[in-house]
Amino acid sequence: MSLRYLPEHAESAEVFIGARKLRNLLVHEYMADTLLFLQALLSARESAEMLFRAVAAIEAEATALGLHSKS
Repeated sequence: MSLRYLPEHAESAEVFIGARKLRNLLVHEYMADTLLFLQALLSARESAEMLFRAVAAIEAEATALGLHSKS
């Protein structure tokens, strides 16, 4: 599934973009500041929960359209 569909199901485009920026920060940057790292990890949990809700909404929509069957 293309990421172009996720913002439509995310709570807001700003939250989705923030989650992407946070992901890039955690994956690509060496974080020497432990407090900043802790804050980033806590924010990542919130972002992950938002993305899980988006996936669930997309799956429900695909199922309703007959494109996806729950196994």
